Amino acid sequence: MKKIFTLLIFAANLCLAQDIMISNPTEPCGPVRQDYWLSKKADIGQRTRAGAETEKAVPRSKAFTAAALDSYDFGTNVRVNDNPAGTSFESVYSSGGHSMAARGDTVYLAWRSDRNPRSTVYFDKSTDGGQTWGTDVRITDSDSGAIMPALAVGKDGTIYVSWTDYRDPSGYRHIYFAKSTNGGTSFLPSVRVSAESGEMPQQKSSIAVNDSGYVFIAYEDWRNYTATAMDIYCSRSTNGGSSFEPAVRVDDCTDSVDQWLPSIAVKDSIVFISWTDFRNTSDLYSDIYFARSIDNGESYETNILVNDTIGQVNRSQWSSSIAVDEYIYIGFADNRDGNYDVYYAKSNDGGLTFTTPNLNLIDAAGQPYAQGYPSLACDDSGGVYCAWEDIRNDYNNARQIYFGFSKNYGDSFSFNIHVDDRPLDDSAWLFTPTICVNKAGKVFSAWDDGRNNIGGTKYDIYTTAGTFVNGVAGQPIENNPNPVFRIQCYPNPFNNRTTVDYQIPKTGMVTLKVYNISGQVVSVLVNNIQQGGPHSVKWDGKDDQGREISSGIYFARLMTDNSTRTNKITLIR
Repeated sequence: MKKIFTLLIFAANLCLAQDIMISNPTEPCGPVRQDYWLSKKADIGQRTRAGAETEKAVPRSKAFTAAALDSYDFGTNVRVNDNPAGTSFESVYSSGGHSMAARGDTVYLAWRSDRNPRSTVYFDKSTDGGQTWGTDVRITDSDSGAIMPALAVGKDGTIYVSWTDYRDPSGYRHIYFAKSTNGGTSFLPSVRVSAESGEMPQQKSSIAVNDSGYVFIAYEDWRNYTATAMDIYCSRSTNGGSSFEPAVRVDDCTDSVDQWLPSIAVKDSIVFISWTDFRNTSDLYSDIYFARSIDNGESYETNILVNDTIGQVNRSQWSSSIAVDEYIYIGFADNRDGNYDVYYAKSNDGGLTFTTPNLNLIDAAGQPYAQGYPSLACDDSGGVYCAWEDIRNDYNNARQIYFGFSKNYGDSFSFNIHVDDRPLDDSAWLFTPTICVNKAGKVFSAWDDGRNNIGGTKYDIYTTAGTFVNGVAGQPIENNPNPVFRIQCYPNPFNNRTTVDYQIPKTGMVTLKVYNISGQVVSVLVNNIQQGGPHSVKWDGKDDQGREISSGIYFARLMTDNSTRTNKITLIR
């Protein structure tokens, strides 16, 4: 193979896992970052480049509205993998960010584990809403190496998992699949997904299943192998995964450039796929493209550009995640402003067009922070949910997990919420979340977590569950599941000064910021470690530069290590 792959995050000679790459010594022996095959993208931790050239810069759009009064409370984090903590590299990373699913209070999760001599894929489930987890179940039936699993659960409870596998004699990676018909107690023998492509490599799969039991798996495929370019293909099974039909090409690019990282969703007989695509910049910078099939995956329509940055250089969009209900939602990492943020687009017409301008979901955007690896999910009641890794706290460049949500079919989003229970000034690295939601709107997330091996190369899998907290405009949070965590402003409305009373349950890092209706920070009132208990601070209706701000609606947002409360304030001059 001709393509040379480089690590962009850490030193290339640092290896987390045992050697699983058989035929290509230029590929590292297990990723320091799970996207180690990517060579053209920038590190999400990269700071703004001096003198970066920009043409026709597209302004970011934000949609933070009164829904910011609502919130999600995330509980104590729970470790899933049952091998000793901090002893191996465990990763939920998958193309498209979908390695988790929920049906009621039953939560399903697949991940890569390096506890054995070579990487394998494991599964576990929780039947009590993520509070406890069972015994890890090994899925892969080969010792040759298996990574990057994706998971879907059918209407009848059948569990479907695909992954990148190294068992074939050539040593090249291919996509394999297995399913469980007994709730995950065991898995049937593995099946190769696309044998008709011969020995050319395939990698990075994303999986979906419709209510008829048709299984669809999208992945990167080298079968055309022109100038080392990869394309997006999708394989279909009409017999529940017992066998797969010849794959269908999804992208319609005719140039010798790459298409990467597919994410797939299905609704009835319509299949939806998004991916990272280099066609517009001769393999230098990437866009997000989309295609759909309206005939159960037999063919795919003309590809549609999702992001709105055509004409802007020194920028890339990549690592998309797709979710579908009545509408189509796509989240992606985007560095149009120099640092990576998480952007989002929605299609209201079945995928013929996508909303512009794209929405920036990050309320710390414009600061020297970076975010990436979004995972997107939706429910049946207008809820859209996105989790990502985030270095906004910028402590030893460590990542944490953040989250935003919409309750109006993705037209506006909440302020960002800290998901994991690590202190904001913690130095543990938390990577690549996956997210899912049940029909009741309860959110579950899992991620790679280095808390048990800080500064090392071993990661465990941690999860948490988030419960919706309904807010009422201008009033304290109702039905607060944590009554010792609250915020209230008085007088409200106010003319020249208001008092913000708040209470936190325990000692920790606290931030209290005032935002305008556009989601921009107006004033930082608190940003330090405080003792648990009641506190009070006054705001004089001025920004951080001491300038009086205009009349209008503002939001006081209180955030501790893993909980957020917001109170609406009205300023009348």
